[in-house]
Amino acid sequence: MTDMEYLEHRCDRLPPEGVLVVSADQYLDGDDWPWCRMVQREATDRDLEEHHYPETVGETIWYTVVGIAHCPYCGTRLPGDDAAPAVRDAEYRHVDSGGWKSAIS
Repeated sequence: MTDMEYLEHRCDRLPPEGVLVVSADQYLDGDDWPWCRMVQREATDRDLEEHHYPETVGETIWYTVVGIAHCPYCGTRLPGDDAAPAVRDAEYRHVDSGGWKSAIS
């Protein structure tokens, strides 16, 4: 699924903070995974006191995304995955914005 608008899957089993299930277009390069699980860490007051890189509370310090076909919490098959290949390589990305320059792996 290409050119998919930003979508977010919400279910009662998602953790209340730090984890999202979102459309993958802006996070992963390939077309094999239309959705991803995002785990992120946002800056707190303590981070602002201890480090000079984050500027505001709530700013993303790092995030990791992994391509998924189903919600890992409720098991729902996510829309658009039916067009993806049945067999595909795992795809992930980690972005660390905790320094003056973001590091992507």
